Amino acid sequence: MVISVTGQLYLFLFCFFIGMICALLFDMFRALRRSFWIESYWIYITDILFWILVTFLVLCLLYNVNGVEVRGFMGVGIALGSMVYLIGISKWLLIMMIHTAKVVYQTVKGILLIGLFPLRLFSFTGKKIFIFFYRPTRKLFTTIKKNVQLKVFLKKRHKKVKKNNKKIKKKL
Repeated sequence: MVISVTGQLYLFLFCFFIGMICALLFDMFRALRRSFWIESYWIYITDILFWILVTFLVLCLLYNVNGVEVRGFMGVGIALGSMVYLIGISKWLLIMMIHTAKVVYQTVKGILLIGLFPLRLFSFTGKKIFIFFYRPTRKLFTTIKKNVQLKVFLKKRHKKVKKNNKKIKKKL
């Protein structure tokens, strides 16, 4: 497919902005990593997800604009857009994204604490009620358990004594 010079310029600028969008997505993943502690295997998974997302995004956008006809200047445009973003505005946006992620985390945490307060209050009160009734009855239950064990022991002992008495009577 033949594209005019102005069409190629528009395509180059489009790829330049795609590169900036990809770098913005990269910064979002970086902000999440810096805001929260993530285990190493999740880092690998998020890297794979990032590259799948970027590949899908680039292919969809290029399909809609150019029919996925790949040209050299398109790769240069994507790389140049990413570099301009990362060198130019990434520093400030990354700081804002990290701050925003922490604020959102604290807000959600606060909402959950307020929302789950009745449940926590019920569990705390329930625990106190359980302790209130358990402590006095604990001694009662332990003495009952000991008495039952003692009765079982005495029954076994009584059977042994009976057997021994029968044996002695037979010998006499």
